[in-house]
Amino acid sequence: MATSERYSKEENYSSTLNAFKYNFTWTINDFEFVCKNVKVIRSKEFSTNNFSDCKWLITMEPTELIRDNKDVFKINFHYHADLMDEKLLNVQISFKRQVDLHSFEIFKTFENENGERGENIISWKISGSDLYEDCVYSTPEEDELSILLDRLEPTVPYCINVICNIDVVFPDETIFQKPLIDIGNCIGLIESNKNFLDNEEFKDVTFNVEDQKFTAHKIILASRSPVFAAMFKNKMTEGLTSVVEIDDTKPAIFQQMLNFIYTDRVENLEESAFELLYVAEKYQLEKLKILSINSLNDKLSINTVIKTLEVAELYSIENLKNECLKFINDNRYEIIETKEFQKLLLDRPNLSIDILKINETRGSECCKSYELR
Repeated sequence: MATSERYSKEENYSSTLNAFKYNFTWTINDFEFVCKNVKVIRSKEFSTNNFSDCKWLITMEPTELIRDNKDVFKINFHYHADLMDEKLLNVQISFKRQVDLHSFEIFKTFENENGERGENIISWKISGSDLYEDCVYSTPEEDELSILLDRLEPTVPYCINVICNIDVVFPDETIFQKPLIDIGNCIGLIESNKNFLDNEEFKDVTFNVEDQKFTAHKIILASRSPVFAAMFKNKMTEGLTSVVEIDDTKPAIFQQMLNFIYTDRVENLEESAFELLYVAEKYQLEKLKILSINSLNDKLSINTVIKTLEVAELYSIENLKNECLKFINDNRYEIIETKEFQKLLLDRPNLSIDILKINETRGSECCKSYELR
């Protein structure tokens, strides 16, 4: 009965209205067992750095998901903040079921306007039989497959994701006066640096990467990377000749790194996060490192978690390592029999101890989240 949480947030601002958007995902395993045997289940209390004065919590009072069960399944969204005006709080809670190893689909959504409001709480109610119908029947069209499945007794999904979308909207009385002259079309620092990258003028260092040459400006490289700064300041061989040999990076990755150094942006990060993490670590590009770590975490899957765990341990990235261990624990039945996992334990036996520790920790957290009948 393990549960896990994942957080993401998005902020949007305009001149007359400030809107704060927040997304929280709560995974519940063995959902049918929970509904049958648990009286109350609670998520972790969550909030954000930019709205830290408000704490949120989801609780559910489940009932057994079977036909003809008229008992109520109740979902509660709790919040407490002295300055919170409930009229400006919009909440949407969606239930997603797992359809295969990599994807989920929504089978029920509870909208803000349909909830019952109390003191610092919004609640929704649905009967056990209605939620059962929602979660086991999903095929919108009656084809031969759906007709055949209808003849069988459908089952409640083992794993569901509870997605909570929160909008906090608050008026801003300040209306900004339109400037006399619009500076939006002026070339900024990023665009200026990008022009330098594309222009060979003033470049004073060359990098040989396999069979390709890349030119750049020492001053820009030194301003972004302590490693490059030390290289040029200490007048190493490369500093004297202005030619640097690179033998551990592919040309495409080196080009991406140069683009980031000049523009503070990175393209196709998802496709090359592992390689970019390596160059970010080597040249101490902290922002690129963080972007790469976040990308690896966002794209954790059955196919990537083993390699991500190895990289996280190699570079001592504890938070990413912990996320990988949690993912392995949550998906252990699909992962532990794979060749990659078996090889990982042979190559790094200490990780087996870490996985056991995560399992024990998640087990204790799980017990705190559930109140049995």
